[in-house]
Amino acid sequence: MILVPDGQKGTRLNNGDEVEARDYGLPVSLIKFPSRSYYEILRDKLKWGER
Repeated sequence: MILVPDGQKGTRLNNGDEVEARDYGLPVSLIKFPSRSYYEILRDKLKWGER
């Protein structure tokens, strides 16, 4: 897993690492799931189905 704080350079997390998060008073998105599936992204990148 990689932690990317506030759009900065990511840091790889290893087993046993701990992350402390405190309430800032504003909503925050911690995990963002892509709107497309892995296979849809792969199909687009490899141009499968295009002529």
